[in-house]
Amino acid sequence: MKLALCNEVLQPLPLAAQCEAASRMGYDALEIAPFTLTGEPEALDSATAHQVRATAHSHGLAVSSLHWLLVKPTGL
Repeated sequence: MKLALCNEVLQPLPLAAQCEAASRMGYDALEIAPFTLTGEPEALDSATAHQVRATAHSHGLAVSSLHWLLVKPTGL
C-alpha cells in the first residue's frame, strides 16, 4: 500500500520543505492543493506544474492527485 499526504496540512512551509517532511514521515506521494501554491490557481502554467513535480520527485515522492480545486479564487 502506498500513502499520500495532502500538502495543505504542512502549510505554511514552502513546497520543498513540505516534500522533505512528507518523505521523512514515510509518505510515498503528495496530494497538491493548488491554492497552497498561489492565490490564483487558475493561472498556474505547465512550467509551474513541471517544477512542482520535479520538487516532489527530488524528495522521492510522486504527485498523487490534486485536492480542494474550488477553494480559490474566491467565489467558486
